[in-house]
Amino acid sequence: MTAIDVLLLGLVAALAGIVALWVVSRLPAAPHRPGAATATPAERALVLDFEEGAWVGGCPAAALLLGAAPMGADDLHRLCALLDRRFPGLAAQLTALPADTALTRTGAGGCRLRARRAGARLRLSLDRADGPATPGLLVEVLADEVARLRAVIAACPAPAWGLDRGGGVTWANPAYLAAVDPGRADPETPRWPLPALLPEPAAPPGQPRRQQSRAAVGARPRWFDRVDRPDGHGGLTCFALPAEDLVRAETALRDTLQTLTRSFAHLPIGLAIFDSGRRLSLFNPVLSDLTGLPPAFLARRPTLHGVLDRLRELRMIPEPRDYAGWRRRLADIERVAESGCYTEIWPLPSGRTFRVTGQPDAGGIALLFDDISAETLRNRHLKTRAELAEAALAALASAVAVFDAGGRAVLQTPAYLDLWQLDPAAADHCAAALGHWQARCRPSPSWDALRRAVTAPGARAPCEVTLALRDGRALSARFRPLPGRATMAEFRPAAMPGRA
Repeated sequence: MTAIDVLLLGLVAALAGIVALWVVSRLPAAPHRPGAATATPAERALVLDFEEGAWVGGCPAAALLLGAAPMGADDLHRLCALLDRRFPGLAAQLTALPADTALTRTGAGGCRLRARRAGARLRLSLDRADGPATPGLLVEVLADEVARLRAVIAACPAPAWGLDRGGGVTWANPAYLAAVDPGRADPETPRWPLPALLPEPAAPPGQPRRQQSRAAVGARPRWFDRVDRPDGHGGLTCFALPAEDLVRAETALRDTLQTLTRSFAHLPIGLAIFDSGRRLSLFNPVLSDLTGLPPAFLARRPTLHGVLDRLRELRMIPEPRDYAGWRRRLADIERVAESGCYTEIWPLPSGRTFRVTGQPDAGGIALLFDDISAETLRNRHLKTRAELAEAALAALASAVAVFDAGGRAVLQTPAYLDLWQLDPAAADHCAAALGHWQARCRPSPSWDALRRAVTAPGARAPCEVTLALRDGRALSARFRPLPGRATMAEFRPAAMPGRA
């Protein structure tokens, strides 16, 4: 057994004994009941009584045994966990033990257990065939628990160690030894006193904090999340959870955010990203320029509702008719944006117009504010001009229709519809219109030239023909190519050939 083994075993054994004595001193005396165990240390058996899983009586040595048991659902299960190495599956057997039934099992090392359930009372008796149960059996069971605790500490992949009142290392697990001296030749014989893995604690015990290791010569520094717990004797029990991956992830995230921030700074669109808690996590300077939200306010990471409330104060949001309805509108923004389909035009009291788009972003919400005031004004002008052009064409005496490059009718004046007695949707394509015109006119060799003028895929020249309606009227039909391969058809009354 190495020095570190002796140290760990002694430490754990001492702690187990101290804890057991403390537990016994704190345990209330079990109420005396008829038939309760009154065994003394001189007797052969350790006796414990339980009711509904709770310890209600037993000999003093049995109290020591229960005091050293690990944590569990109740006292009975704690004791079964302590005895599991000697009696596997004991908890399930005792739980299923019928009333007025006895159970006897022989475990490792000649240990013998007797159990009997009488009503609600379950009595357990531990003894040995070769001698008194106390103190030999008690010591063996406690030694098993010490060995289990020692194995847990040794198998822990995270460094764990103890500090005395002066900050010196009093014990450490193998993970600690590997961290402070990764290149030691003999891992079973560490140098003593052990060097410190992390700096002296700067925060009160119980509060986690991130620290960088004091790297050994030739070793790279490592990051740990350290937690200290008082050991009850003026020292500390310390744990260091490896945080290398977390630090790298946080560094990568910080670098990514900085890159995104620099990239977003040049966007003409205001960007606000809210995390899963609906707090502002990222924004670009354009957001402040567009909305007037102060950068200091945005830097305090306000909530989504806080941002929208502030926008309302600045009159940068459509003014609602009632405040309650506006609050419901905010809820709709959050709900609809989560599904990625929120987009809306915000006409502002100042005359400006925003297009606000919301979409999900890794559990959060990203809102984009685009100032489309110039685009909206331009569209209004274009719409006004288009409406004016349509009104001017409608006022003409000529019958006019315009077909786009695909042959679809994009303009049909009232005179044109009246002339050909058309429903606007009945001849919305040039092919259907040609058929309708030809059906209402007398046969003429001009139709082939007219059809080529309308549907020819290559270069087209203006075409003018005279058509005769079946009612005897004559029409002058003019077909002119327009930009974008569109075609305008114009029909005017004309004199029939050969007539004065």
